[in-house]
Amino acid sequence: MRMMLKVLANAITFSGYLAATVAGHAQTVSFDTIQKYAPSIFMNAYDNNHPASVESFFAQSVLVDQNGNTISNTVTPAILAANTSSSNYLRPANNVFPSSSNDFESGGSIVSAGNNTGQSNAPVYVKVIDNGTSIDLKYYMFYTWNGFQGFQVGVITNFKTQPYFMNWSRFASHYGDWEHVTVRISEDTNTLIGVYYSQHGEAQFVATPSLDGTHPIVYPGWNSHANYAVSGTNINTQILDSPGIIPVSWLKVVDVTTNSGNFVYYNKPNPFYSNGVQWKPWQDASQLVLLDNNAVAAQWLSFNGNWGPTVTNAIEHPPTLPSGATDELYTLAQGGNFLGLLSKYVVASGPQGPQTAGWNVSNEP
Repeated sequence: MRMMLKVLANAITFSGYLAATVAGHAQTVSFDTIQKYAPSIFMNAYDNNHPASVESFFAQSVLVDQNGNTISNTVTPAILAANTSSSNYLRPANNVFPSSSNDFESGGSIVSAGNNTGQSNAPVYVKVIDNGTSIDLKYYMFYTWNGFQGFQVGVITNFKTQPYFMNWSRFASHYGDWEHVTVRISEDTNTLIGVYYSQHGEAQFVATPSLDGTHPIVYPGWNSHANYAVSGTNINTQILDSPGIIPVSWLKVVDVTTNSGNFVYYNKPNPFYSNGVQWKPWQDASQLVLLDNNAVAAQWLSFNGNWGPTVTNAIEHPPTLPSGATDELYTLAQGGNFLGLLSKYVVASGPQGPQTAGWNVSNEP
């Protein structure tokens, strides 16, 4: 029993064969199994918004009510559990939000992993669900900020269109960003059935994902952190079709995971790892935080409010593009925003926690 309790603590170094019991089910999943299927996550090199622990997020936040009045300048799991109203929310204590002139880095520090690759040592939170015919291992990832939305724009220069990737302030930016990957395995835990990748409130199922050994490979989108099984450019919406308005040929809302291509940005991470940032929580057992029967986590999971305020983001100039495309895009965006065409990307709110959002049940299709 003492060993079992040790496993279920919030941040513990694991050794040997330890087991976590799924609440409400007789099925037991070993920590070795949780570690075996934990994802290998490869982030875009230009992403300033790094993974974080909930503790570091609480340390820089205040809790406020629906009118913006401060409930508590100190945020702890117990305080969140005592103030669970859905109208309460967290906001940064310094009230500083990213902007085109202040695209700061956030989240946990990134260290070198060699070969010009960075490494995140942030935790991943794990929920185990026995479906009766299969088991879901839900890996929750948290980021302090959802950064500026990624776009791909075709710029006409000397009668030729050249594509560029850019992040654009302050489209879609919000405080707090919960994402998840669900690994579905057989009841005997020996077979990987498939993986669900969270993408903007939905999930893509992949039956045969690429693996890093036994670990599903995950590619988060630049700044948005929507998760994909394959590295590349994932088009959400094509806003402007060719021929467009010179010098802008076309404009697409995208999640870009690959580091290749022409990137324009407000601020490049420092240090900059051109081969991207890897996040492999299975390499250090203390990075896998089990949520089942975790008394501390149960407190912050019970918080029904939002992990960030609802904001109407001002549209600022894109980062510098050639041929006058920066000013042209800004003019187009101002017109589109006046007509109410961009509200989906302008009005943003912090997320609900995994439990409030309904993730702590087997809800994958």
